[in-house]
Amino acid sequence: MSQLQFPPEFFKKEERCGFIVGEPMKRNWAAQMQVLEDVRELCERHDIRWFAYSGTALGAVRHKGFIPWDDDVDICFVGEDYINFLLYAQDELSDRYKILNPYAEPDWEIDSFARITAGKSMSFDPEYLDRFHNCPFLVGTDVFPFYYVPRDEEKKEYILDLLHRTVALENLNKYNLELQKAGKTAEVKEMNDIIAEGLVNMQKDSGFEFTADRSLANQLAMLFDQIGRLTLEEEADYVARYSDIAEDEKRNFSRKELFDKTVLIPFETIKVPLPHDSDRFLIQQYGSKYMTFIKSGATHEYPYFGKQFRVYKNLIEKADWQKRRKETGETDLTVPEKQALSESKNKKCKVLFYTGVREMLIYSEHVMNKIKYVVDYFKANSDRYELYWMPGQFIEDDEKGLPFSRVIPDLMKEYEDYIEEFKKEGFGTCDQSADLNKAIEACDLYYGDESFLSELFAQTGKPIFIQDYRTRDMRLEGGEEE
Repeated sequence: MSQLQFPPEFFKKEERCGFIVGEPMKRNWAAQMQVLEDVRELCERHDIRWFAYSGTALGAVRHKGFIPWDDDVDICFVGEDYINFLLYAQDELSDRYKILNPYAEPDWEIDSFARITAGKSMSFDPEYLDRFHNCPFLVGTDVFPFYYVPRDEEKKEYILDLLHRTVALENLNKYNLELQKAGKTAEVKEMNDIIAEGLVNMQKDSGFEFTADRSLANQLAMLFDQIGRLTLEEEADYVARYSDIAEDEKRNFSRKELFDKTVLIPFETIKVPLPHDSDRFLIQQYGSKYMTFIKSGATHEYPYFGKQFRVYKNLIEKADWQKRRKETGETDLTVPEKQALSESKNKKCKVLFYTGVREMLIYSEHVMNKIKYVVDYFKANSDRYELYWMPGQFIEDDEKGLPFSRVIPDLMKEYEDYIEEFKKEGFGTCDQSADLNKAIEACDLYYGDESFLSELFAQTGKPIFIQDYRTRDMRLEGGEEE
């Protein structure tokens, strides 16, 4: 498989359309494009048509690349091309990706699309970083099928009836699982009888045979997809996503001729295919004003990899403090007792300021501006506060899988240079030791990132304020910073 090449400047933090895109997001973009490149090669080998879809299609036309506030990619296929893609991808890409769909994965229970992912979790493994342009995040693409809508009204009504009954069974099954968790035995028995009757009728009317070796949710997802495959191309004038028409039978129909030809549109450093009438394609999804910027519409938290870092949070912090202890020879932590606010000789409030590596990776585009703002705030209010800064450290440890210099080299340098500048200036205290007990005992208030240090500080009963990198505002009295 071909490895895309990116110029070094591609990974630099930059402002696009008034939105700051940081180093980690740029590496995520490069990795997502690598997925598209692997998809492209597979589809070319097997003469399969594919199209950029949703925000990826909109970004290609409106931004010639990613929408600045978007972080993933979407593609779509029509009819047999979707079926063939799943088959060939399972055969030829499974050593590199997981092909998630109800047929290949018994735990997959989503009825309206498939997904390609580069594993199960983010990874700092050097081989993974080499493959995905020093991006440690779990990357992939959502794959959406468009199926043919029968022109024959009787067949159309038959398909719509099957779709609606399948969705109803999916909902009943979800509700039944909730009843089981709640221990409502009588209600579960009654619901089992209702679902069993529905399955018998569905099996009779659709020909789909339910088995005991897979979950019902997984089989219903397969059934939903099978219903979409019932109509051949020659039987239809239109195509649609069946998840759409299950909600509204008149929603988002497209004439099948829209997908007969493709046009290649520049997308960052590559090109992606769109239906030849891309204007019509995007109007159907976003309306006639799709060229107008609207910073909304994501179906997940931005950046998506913020959730992935929850797994690595403790590992990153542990590596930092273990290294400090080894260098300084300090002892293990003790759980502090509740303390009253201390009073320094000049009656100032001593603030423990902690900046954590995890948050820097998530909010890289805002980190340095916020840290500098915080330090400037305490300088301006030095008659009231003493600043005690414990900066988190980026640990270069390939054995533990934390080669940060490959992921955020620019941010690391700017951060470390600023720490040295802070030390030379002589304002406040910069403590890079591992003696958290000393820091907690000496300070009256905690301000900074959520961490086990903030959790320890909380046990003293002294106030804690968790900073938000996305805002410059600060409040150290009367509530949270936000």
